[in-house]
Amino acid sequence: MPKYRSKPRVVGPPGIGFEKTSRQTEIAGAKLAVQTQTLLLEKSKLNFQRLKELFGDKLVAQEAFDNARLDYELQQNSLDIARNRLENAQTGLQTVEDKLLKTVIRAPFDCTILARLISVGQAVSGASGYNSGTEVFIVANLADMIITAHINQSDVTHVKVGQAVTVDIEAVSGLSLTGHVDRIAPLATIKTGVKGFSTRIRLKNAEDKVRPGMTANLTIPLISVSNVLTVPLAAVFNERGERFVYVKRGDDAFERQPIQVGLADYDFAEVTKGLEAGNVVALASPDRVAKADSPKLAGKDGQSSRKGPAETPAVKSPSAATAPTTSTAK
Repeated sequence: MPKYRSKPRVVGPPGIGFEKTSRQTEIAGAKLAVQTQTLLLEKSKLNFQRLKELFGDKLVAQEAFDNARLDYELQQNSLDIARNRLENAQTGLQTVEDKLLKTVIRAPFDCTILARLISVGQAVSGASGYNSGTEVFIVANLADMIITAHINQSDVTHVKVGQAVTVDIEAVSGLSLTGHVDRIAPLATIKTGVKGFSTRIRLKNAEDKVRPGMTANLTIPLISVSNVLTVPLAAVFNERGERFVYVKRGDDAFERQPIQVGLADYDFAEVTKGLEAGNVVALASPDRVAKADSPKLAGKDGQSSRKGPAETPAVKSPSAATAPTTSTAK
């Protein structure tokens, strides 16, 4: 995409460039005429003053003195005419330059042209009170991009303007950038059946690989805790509003243990009560595993086996609850 940094191209009506050149030539000729007439006037003035002194001493005839005076007055009038011509030419040039100024397309900032909406020779119109005018180009500053996101109403109260946001670009593998919340809409809207608030994320100094229209995954930390007891989210079960885990007590025995859960993300849950660090919990219900692995008809060796559920220990870990959302960079 071309960078808009060079001088803009003139797309004015045909002949306006020639008119400007003609005006400039006219001004140059008028300036030369003024200079010439100034010299002639100075010469005529000196001749008139000299004959005036001689006429006072009665050394020249009345006719010669009158001719010198008339010539001096004519040179003054000629100089005034030359000056008027110069002024008119300069006014005409200013008019042409004003017309040219209205035909120059100039971007308000350094940017990249994303699309040209008109063709060469196509008629365009300016903005007015009843018409927004003809759109010529779509431009954007790709170094300072905006990401629009739809934040759920239950999470938006935890998001603040200026908050850091981790931005992962789907189209560029491994690319992770940092943006900041720039604006949160004051009025809720419904998008894909979810009520939320339109949020604008500003991404400064974006990499050259990022382009408008790409999909971005946003991770916005809403609430975070550190040095807490956590278990995998798959180990937490819920039955009639009660949350519990299966804790390993013996070699193959698991016991149901009620717990209280604090913050949680997509992978781990904070356990505030009911477990201790080092407890081993099941990642699946032991009852379901027992049913799935119950003894069946013996095979050739006449034996059957039974497997226990996958298990993992509860550990102390720094955990952060986040609210990732998906939006489109624009």
